[in-house]
Amino acid sequence: MSPLFRSLLAEIRQRPARLLLTGLAVLVAAAFGAGAVLLDDSVGGDGTIAQILGLFVAIAMGTAAVVVSNTFRIVLAQRRRQIALLRCTGASQAQVLWLLLAEAVLAGLLAGLAGIGLAIGVGYLVPAFLPGTATLAVVPAHLAVVMVITTVVTVLAAAGSAATAAEVPPIAALSDTGSAEVVDPLSLRNRLVIAALGAGAAVLLTLSQLDTDVQRDAFLRLVQLIGAGALMFGVLMLTGARVFPRLAGLLGIPLRRSGRTSAVLAVANLQRAPRRTAAIGTMLCLGVLMISCLLVMVASGRESMVSGLRAEFPATAQIINVDAEQPVDPAIVQRLPAGTSSAAVTSIFGEVAGHGQNIQGVDLSRYPRADRTRMAEGTMGDFRPGTVLLGRKQADAMKVGVGDRLNLAVHGKRADFTVAAIHRGSMSLGGVVLFPQDPRALAPQAQVSSILLDSAVPLAGLQAAVGPGVEVTEAPDQLLTKTTDQTLDLVNKIIAALLGMTLVVAVTGVSVTLILSVVERRRESGLLRALGLDRAGLRAVLAWESVLLGSVGLLLGGALGTVLGLFGARAWGIDATDFVIPLSQLASLGLGVLVLAVLAALVPAALAGRTGPMQALSPE
Repeated sequence: MSPLFRSLLAEIRQRPARLLLTGLAVLVAAAFGAGAVLLDDSVGGDGTIAQILGLFVAIAMGTAAVVVSNTFRIVLAQRRRQIALLRCTGASQAQVLWLLLAEAVLAGLLAGLAGIGLAIGVGYLVPAFLPGTATLAVVPAHLAVVMVITTVVTVLAAAGSAATAAEVPPIAALSDTGSAEVVDPLSLRNRLVIAALGAGAAVLLTLSQLDTDVQRDAFLRLVQLIGAGALMFGVLMLTGARVFPRLAGLLGIPLRRSGRTSAVLAVANLQRAPRRTAAIGTMLCLGVLMISCLLVMVASGRESMVSGLRAEFPATAQIINVDAEQPVDPAIVQRLPAGTSSAAVTSIFGEVAGHGQNIQGVDLSRYPRADRTRMAEGTMGDFRPGTVLLGRKQADAMKVGVGDRLNLAVHGKRADFTVAAIHRGSMSLGGVVLFPQDPRALAPQAQVSSILLDSAVPLAGLQAAVGPGVEVTEAPDQLLTKTTDQTLDLVNKIIAALLGMTLVVAVTGVSVTLILSVVERRRESGLLRALGLDRAGLRAVLAWESVLLGSVGLLLGGALGTVLGLFGARAWGIDATDFVIPLSQLASLGLGVLVLAVLAALVPAALAGRTGPMQALSPE
């Protein structure tokens, strides 16, 4: 057995917790990935479910990679003297690098195995609590893919930190600087890289806004937005050691002024360890960024769809005869409650430009809600007797536009009408709409088939007002609007839950980093205890640090996510008038992030509280 391999085994035996902490976030991501695979196999799928969930698993795995990179960097910084001693005993830089990568491979394998085991365990428990669900199907080959991906992600995430640590010179074995953090000024190369990333993000965002076919270019726009977000996050990672401590200092001004020892120490710690602060801040920022982006896009999409449905289906209720074969008496509107708008609909069937069409006569002047109808060409104000209002589909089929003449025929009786306007589509109005007297001129026997209503009065009140013989029902368009809104809410919750995986991984990373910082600051904590700070005070320091870091990640991630979400909404063809920033949902997200940040600090705070005054004399 080579000395280097014995060194690796000795390190694992002496400090197994470090190996566990390195792979903990990957373990969570692997559990989600294995869960997606198991779900697809258990329902007898063809990989569709795994592919759909794969995007969210990939996001969680990417977040885990960020966590591993930060964790590995902190762990190796704490082992700086040990690595330097290996160099003193004859280990080359390449040998040290391979040794550290072997640790990453082992961490990835163990995390993958544990994550898969956790997913299988939960999978076997589900049928016990939810009878009727599919029996768990375990396909080893599919889970092996999860294992390979987990290991590769771990190694790639740790490679940069391992390469930097392997460059430690042997003379560093005589240094007692430990893991002191020094943020050097940005080099010209790094400045150019940051500028290039920022410019690339701006270009991709601009391309995503170009006025092209939204349906055809949907996937391309998605790729552009994801790419822009990745580049923005790259800028944040390169500048995080400068940005996050300063933001923490600004947000910590009230805490410093409060005079509370634990709060003042928390602010000072975050500014004194900029790399650690940036490591935790970026993890939280990533999770908040994606979820806030989703919330803005879904809220804007819902507003766009609902406003479109309201425009397409303007009626809140309708009056029809109990006997569907009989007409509705137009005089019945005189019994409607005050403030109720109505429009009688006269329906006939005729020939329009050689095509059989349902023709409706509607007096839109008495129905203000019709103004919400979205117009493709012309305006509703041009609609008057002797003109026709067409739907976009009908106008395209007949190849006519605003100002063109259109011939209508009913039972051999013909008349020409001028196209006044073309609407984008309205089920309530129909595809061919005339003024109410025009259908009767073509078909004197035409009668009112229904009456559209716009009223704030409940259906029961409207029914009581109009009396028997007719029925007041909720318009089909309103039922469709409600169904659509409920569907969007469900989709929003499902996607938010899936993206919540990323937040769970990020919070796991926060907890891991705080635990490592407790180990790193053991002598400092012992000195504080010796100077009179009690255990509760030490725990409070960690809690305040976590709250501040959560606030910074929330502030920055929420701002970037909101901006990216608005760009995403526009890229998907949503009008700016329908943009919505869901403040209540973002506030709930913020509260949830702060709660999770405090929960992430519980274990590290408990460890910090165990530190005694004698730890100040410890050499490590």
